Amino acid sequence: MLKSYLDFICKYLFRFKLMLVGILILSILSSAINLLIPYISSLLFDLGIMSAEISPIINISLLLLFLSVVKFFIKYYVQILHAQLSVKFTTSIKKDMYSHLLRLPMRYFDNNHKGYLLSRIDEVDALSVLFSSAIFDFFAALITAVGAFYYIFDKSWILLLISFVFLPIFYILTRASLKKIHKTSREIYEVNATTKGKLQESIEGIQELKHLNNEERTFKDLTNQVNKIARKIIEQSKFAAMGTEGVSLLLNISQITITLTIGILIVRSQLSIGDYVALTQYVLLLYAPVQLIAAFSMTIQPGLVALDRVSSILKMDIEEKEIGIKIEEIVSVQFKEVSFKYEGAADYVLEKIDFTLDKNEILAIQGVNGSGKSTIIKILLGLYREYDGILEINGINLKEVNIQSLRNRVGIVSQNVILFSGTLLENIKMANPNISNQHLDNLLDIFQDKMFTDIDPYSMVLNEKANNLSGGQKQKIALLRAFAKDPDILIFDEATSNLDIASKAFLEEAIKKIFKNKMCIIISHEENISRIADRILEIVDGVLIERGYDAALSAGRDQ
Repeated sequence: MLKSYLDFICKYLFRFKLMLVGILILSILSSAINLLIPYISSLLFDLGIMSAEISPIINISLLLLFLSVVKFFIKYYVQILHAQLSVKFTTSIKKDMYSHLLRLPMRYFDNNHKGYLLSRIDEVDALSVLFSSAIFDFFAALITAVGAFYYIFDKSWILLLISFVFLPIFYILTRASLKKIHKTSREIYEVNATTKGKLQESIEGIQELKHLNNEERTFKDLTNQVNKIARKIIEQSKFAAMGTEGVSLLLNISQITITLTIGILIVRSQLSIGDYVALTQYVLLLYAPVQLIAAFSMTIQPGLVALDRVSSILKMDIEEKEIGIKIEEIVSVQFKEVSFKYEGAADYVLEKIDFTLDKNEILAIQGVNGSGKSTIIKILLGLYREYDGILEINGINLKEVNIQSLRNRVGIVSQNVILFSGTLLENIKMANPNISNQHLDNLLDIFQDKMFTDIDPYSMVLNEKANNLSGGQKQKIALLRAFAKDPDILIFDEATSNLDIASKAFLEEAIKKIFKNKMCIIISHEENISRIADRILEIVDGVLIERGYDAALSAGRDQ
């Protein structure tokens, strides 16, 4: 697991090599100064104070002052570089998370709440702890500790031996705390993500909650989740406190023991007062990496858990939209015994579906709610790839087709219209960013005259989820967006439910005239829309049945 962590971190760190090298060089300089200060301090006592010489005291003090100022500026720039590196590191991962999440297969979004997914993205921010100043301080302290080791060994091997006696105890105490902190960190992240998912669901369904008088029950559920998170955080804090305070206690005991030993050696004339000053500082430098790694290892645990969870998403297979045979124009669609069931479901939603759709053909698909009508469209768009049978586009197996090129040639208007905050024109251009102003103006003229009698498409600004529009207005905009795409296949998925009679009449006319040489799939229960179809297919218990026209339907179509 450690190797996978390092591989993941290094992959992103190598994008900022120069910044990382700069931090390491400055850290080495800081370590060199840290090594010099105790030794020079010992000279202050031995050559100045103990010899009663003023000149050495002044000169050595000025040198110590100079080194302290240099050390200040070095650490200042290290902090700045570290902050920049940390922000760029997490930002780079967050961008990859956004890109990867948007390209995950549809089944992943079917199985997870939107709030849960947003919480998983927020976990990227926790990775900044991996680049706290402690990690660079640790490497600097490690270099300093090597120098301190040789100095202490040169002065007294007994002191060095006593110093090392405490190291195994440090390791055992720290490791025991880390296991507990890591476990609780993972539990906190998961509960927090679940809670955010429930909260998002409650906010999106607030109108229904109020209709059902269910606010109090929802509040209790959310409160239980929040209390669960609080208990886990308190539990984690206990383990962290035990670890950090235990390490501090051991450090104090070790320092007292070492000071006692140095005192005995001075009394026996084996060490000088200057040695005492230097050795007490060098012993602290020797223990500094242990203290830093103990503290850092505990604070880093939430970051490591977040790293594991973030990397698990980035390892998921994505939709390969850019590979395969590109489709310039769709002229035929053929389902050959296509069967499909949702992940984890026992029964098939669709069983051995067979039908064709050719150019200049209008096909209506009917069936009760949940019969699988919309699922057919999702399979056609490549949103669900795990199906049995064969689906061909222009005689090419869909699984060999470039999905991006396919979706560029399909326009869809559904009952649940999704519009985005921004201007109305921005929403329209999402379907076709390269649409010419003339083409767009022509469409707007047609729609404004026939359908947009109550809003101005040129100046309209949509708020979040276009809540400042009615259901009918949203569907009109979705229709315009689909027409702007100029697709080869136009799909209406229960798209006329909120339209008035005049708008429905205009839509019928548009389908017959504007899309004369294209293909159209209509999913609707309404006869006035279905009657313009060349064929009507009905899904019954997952099986597709082709219906014949009765006299009324035929007469309606002839008219």
